[in-house]
Amino acid sequence: MHRVHAGFSFVCAVDADAVDKANAVLARMKGNVDAVYRKSKSTHFLTASVLPEQWRGKRRLPPTLLFLTSYWGPTQQHLEELVDHAEADLRELFSHCVRKPGEGRAGLIAYMKRHRRPDTFYSGMHHVTHQEVLDDQTLRREIEKHVDANHGAFVGLTADQAREKIQAFVRGRPDLLAISEPRLPTKWETLVLYRHVIALFAMLAVVVGLIIAAVVTKSRTLDIAAWAGGGVALVFIGGLLLLFALMGLYEWRHDGKTVDRPADDFVRTREDTQLNPVINEFTVAGPIKHGLFRPLFLRMLLWVVTRYVIAKGVKIKTVAAARWLAIDGGRRLIFVSNYTNMAEGYVRDFIDTVSGAGNINLVFSWGIGYPKTRFTYWHGARKDSNGFIHIVHDQMKLTGLWYCPYRDISIDNIRINRAFREGLFGERSGAQVQEWLRKL
Repeated sequence: MHRVHAGFSFVCAVDADAVDKANAVLARMKGNVDAVYRKSKSTHFLTASVLPEQWRGKRRLPPTLLFLTSYWGPTQQHLEELVDHAEADLRELFSHCVRKPGEGRAGLIAYMKRHRRPDTFYSGMHHVTHQEVLDDQTLRREIEKHVDANHGAFVGLTADQAREKIQAFVRGRPDLLAISEPRLPTKWETLVLYRHVIALFAMLAVVVGLIIAAVVTKSRTLDIAAWAGGGVALVFIGGLLLLFALMGLYEWRHDGKTVDRPADDFVRTREDTQLNPVINEFTVAGPIKHGLFRPLFLRMLLWVVTRYVIAKGVKIKTVAAARWLAIDGGRRLIFVSNYTNMAEGYVRDFIDTVSGAGNINLVFSWGIGYPKTRFTYWHGARKDSNGFIHIVHDQMKLTGLWYCPYRDISIDNIRINRAFREGLFGERSGAQVQEWLRKL
């Protein structure tokens, strides 16, 4: 079983006369969310909300239920856990959707899979399970308590000697020794994580290989295959360039003014939900700007961004997990994040550099009211950072249900705890041991 993280994004329209009922179910589930979902050992985070009805021009975007999880391991195992521990709640919640779940446990799981939507998902803590996060925190906390209680015994020791004393303490505690073994990613887990990027490069390699083989062998069959593969690639690239040019035309002719600063009371009601000590969550959702080809281009761009995020990651170190979704045929954009910080400080982390603001333009500039961009990447948040903050606040939705099993551990500490465990035993140089001790 692998420990790669993924996002499960259930999306389904809600009956127009059942919005209040669905919200009532979420409110009831919120009362015992920790007790129920703590039993699901594959779940890192869970967000559920009912998006209100919105409009894109004359097109109605219906009220919609989001049920989003961040999890590790196989999807089937994750869904079976959710149904095992919350089947009655989930069935009642989904009963208010336009399409209803099937009978029985298998019918509910099949229903959830059927309404899963593709997402651009990022995790800042891959290859670590729900339980490992808690174990790593326990290990480091117990060692810190031991060192503090026996401070005098560590005075004057070299880094290697101090590490040896800590190792002896852990070996004397079977409960800590059992959770101290390093658990590095396996080759299988690395393959699972990068499978989409590998598949993309494999397809490109096949096309290049066909072209080379056709030239070398002068085979007519290979020549036809190479021309076909190259033609498909050229059509795809040409289509992207055409859509990119259309974006520039849309921006020049149709994009309206930036949304005004929302009222302070409105912003306060949103930010009051994000006052947890360490980890917080927010959901932003809104219709995208006008343009016939914009929904298509948005979904294509998110497909590309998904591969880029997997290959390169996200430089914002306060992100625990985040995802972008294009729903309603690409006409509505959703962003959901679990993060370390307060809301506005966290959002400004994204645009504290010019290149960072440009990257944010790529995935956020589609929203109505976003600062006007040039060819999607330029201007926008790069020139009007406050306009970006205003649109995030304006489209921030109240989250109906949120679960996080480690609200008192920052994503930075999750990484530090993991590195501390991995450095507890095994060969280390003197400099590495000193660096390891600084993590206490």
